[in-house]
Amino acid sequence: MSRYPLKYLPIDEMHVSKLNMRHGRKAPNTDDIYPSVLKSGVLKPLAVRREGEGWGVVAGRRRLFALRRKEKETGKREASPLASDRTIARIAALNRGIYSSALHETDDPSANKAFIEAHKRRLEALRRAGLVMREGLSHHDGECPVRGRL
Repeated sequence: MSRYPLKYLPIDEMHVSKLNMRHGRKAPNTDDIYPSVLKSGVLKPLAVRREGEGWGVVAGRRRLFALRRKEKETGKREASPLASDRTIARIAALNRGIYSSALHETDDPSANKAFIEAHKRRLEALRRAGLVMREGLSHHDGECPVRGRL
C-alpha cells in the first residue's frame, strides 16, 4: 500500500525518466496493450516522480506510449477524476486514508443511502482497478474500510 496520493497528470507533462530501465531505447511496440488502453484507459497507475517542470515516468513506459498513441489517434485524453472520486479521497484524507459508509454519513449527514451506495460501488470499481485496497476485517455494519491511493 502506498502512502502517496494518486494524481491525474496531463500526458504532455510526462517523459520517460532516466531512472527508467528502458530510458533511451526506441519507442516500444504497444499493440498488445493498446486495445485495453483504448477501451478502459490505464488501469495500473504509472510510477512517476517530479523532474524539473514535468514528471518522469520511472515505471510504466509502455503505458505512457500507449496513452500518447491513444491521444494522437483519437484526440481523447485520459479522464479526470469523477466528483465521487474526489469525495471518497476527501473523506479518506480526513480519516487517515480510510473511507467507509459510516464515515461518509458522519462527514455528510444530508447524504442519502442511495448516494452513499453509489460511492461504495465506485470505490469497488477503483479497488478492482488496483487503485485502492481493502484493509482489515469487516466491521459490525458489514463493511470493510478501504485504504486508497486517491
